[in-house]
Amino acid sequence: MFCENCGEELSDEVQFCTKCGKPIKTETETPQKNSKMPASKKIIDNIKSIGALIFIIFVAVALVRNCSSCAERSGLKSTASEKNAIKTIKESYFDNYPSMTIGKAVDNFFSKPKWSAGLPEDNSLHGYMLVNCKGGITYDDKPVDAEIQFLLHSETGAFELNAFELNGIPQSQYMIISLLSAMYE
Repeated sequence: MFCENCGEELSDEVQFCTKCGKPIKTETETPQKNSKMPASKKIIDNIKSIGALIFIIFVAVALVRNCSSCAERSGLKSTASEKNAIKTIKESYFDNYPSMTIGKAVDNFFSKPKWSAGLPEDNSLHGYMLVNCKGGITYDDKPVDAEIQFLLHSETGAFELNAFELNGIPQSQYMIISLLSAMYE
């Protein structure tokens, strides 16, 4: 606490100022409306408050920048478990096609398959990962770029073929069934 008369910093136990000798108000007394705090103490408190505010703003900006850079990466947030997610899909089987792993079927059907995985950008599918595979295929006797996307539950390993695109154009469920039939012939 501080002496209201001279501004001397005092311990809480004293009843009189050690510098000017004026009586010190106790906590039970009602403080005056215009009690004077030394200017140096006010400045120090203001500097501490401003410093804390700047620190909070700095941390918030850093977090926002980090989230933005995640979202910029091809629509997927990168995670440490990407390789495990890809491995899980490649080593799995479709119920209707138990004779060949998905990885083997893709390798036999797609030219130069490239696998990627990550979390959905908007976190709308909490607990799931997206696993994508891009490569070339022949459709209607013409080479096209194809992409298939699997939705993988991170904890259970359950998955589904979520999407199929040809030259960036989303395809129907019928086309997904046709793709699987062709891959497993």
